[in-house]
Amino acid sequence: MAARITITNPDGRTRWFTLEKGDSLTVGRGTENDIIVVDHRASHQHCTITAADDGYRVTDHDSEHGTLKNGERIDTAELKDGDVLTIGDTTVELTLPWMGTGTAASGSRRRNAWRTAGMFAASLCIIVLAAAGAFYIARNLRLGGSDGSPTVQSVSITTTPPGAMVFIDGRFVDVTPLSEVLLPPGPHAVRITKAGFAVHTRSIEVAGRPVVLQDIALEPAASGSAMIETDPPEVEVFLDGEPKGTTPLLLTDIPPGEHDLRLQKTGYVIHYDKLQIEPDTETAYRSRLKISQAESYLGLLKEEPNNCSYYAQLAHVYLLHGWVDEAIENFETAVELVASGADTSNYNPRLRELLTKIYGDLVIQWGTAEQVAKVRKEIDRIILELLAKYPDKRFLWDWQVAFIGGVGIPMNKEVVRDYIRQNPDGGAVFGIFTAEEYAKKGDLAQAIEILETALEELPDDYRLYYTLGKLHWDRVKKG
Repeated sequence: MAARITITNPDGRTRWFTLEKGDSLTVGRGTENDIIVVDHRASHQHCTITAADDGYRVTDHDSEHGTLKNGERIDTAELKDGDVLTIGDTTVELTLPWMGTGTAASGSRRRNAWRTAGMFAASLCIIVLAAAGAFYIARNLRLGGSDGSPTVQSVSITTTPPGAMVFIDGRFVDVTPLSEVLLPPGPHAVRITKAGFAVHTRSIEVAGRPVVLQDIALEPAASGSAMIETDPPEVEVFLDGEPKGTTPLLLTDIPPGEHDLRLQKTGYVIHYDKLQIEPDTETAYRSRLKISQAESYLGLLKEEPNNCSYYAQLAHVYLLHGWVDEAIENFETAVELVASGADTSNYNPRLRELLTKIYGDLVIQWGTAEQVAKVRKEIDRIILELLAKYPDKRFLWDWQVAFIGGVGIPMNKEVVRDYIRQNPDGGAVFGIFTAEEYAKKGDLAQAIEILETALEELPDDYRLYYTLGKLHWDRVKKG
């Protein structure tokens, strides 16, 4: 027994097909498919429906929009009577042979026997009527109506190139070459479409003889263009497998429709996508490629999410590629793992060494002065916020002083002010500790400036005055 497959197009038009046991039907927009759907959201080869000995099954062919069975996306699934598949905006409903199992009461068997006999008789009547109807249609087609006028005629269409979709009076008929489509007499609108070619339309008049439209030459559609930009630049561009150059790149004279795009650069993950081109239109396409080394660390972090060393190295990789915001985010996570005691890698000394190098030697490795200033400011913020959160972690103070001392730049007054505002109770201690560290290095001017800045926020703290007095006395003694 065969299954009935009913296709309902987005405009409501319906067609149906049969699927015999052991056969399969491939559905998609391509001309090599068994079932061609007129739906821009359907892939070239979308899915295949198979009738095996053990039942019916649908398999999706990695389509862009997926195949849905009763509203749920599937890769492959078994089918039963009444299941509905969704392909883009097209629906596919299956009516499968009834394969009942189990036993029934004797009365039921008798009723089923009578029902079977009745169905056989009804089927016989339908066959007789269908045969009579077919004879009538054939007679009218060849001989005309009772008044001698034709009732229907055949239409045949061929195109160059073949494989174009033919719509008659708004309804999809088939793809070219098309032969012996029966139409009633009168005018009819024909529309022929094929990807990469302009739409061909014409009117035909069906009268007393077959209509033959032979070798209709389809005109190439107006081409489009695409501007391809990437981060990073100088990425190789391949369109439909052909090398086109490196980004930023303007591609011209591209046939309309969907094209395969591939972007690749050493050190980055190859990027695949679909590029949709419209006639007489420039498409803007921008993509940021993933860094191969960064993806490796991200994979390791999925297995060990509290490993500070992975976050630190990931941040370093991002910095070397100019991804400042991503680097700062991962440095912040790494420092907090150490400060909170959650780090599983014991990376504390190495992290301080890495941050000191980045804070002090960044401009030698990469980037502009503005990027360097941004990274330093963000490291200051990270340390201050974590000091407010973990006030007993004195090593963070030591880190901050080491960063600034390693670069040889003055303590950022805003760093002192921000920390005191966030943590007034520990602000005086922070100011005193930092000032004393500078005093030990002989930089009394910097130490005094830190305390004076702290006093602007804490004017009544005697500890700041006391330490400031000592530093002034030390300056006097040293002349």
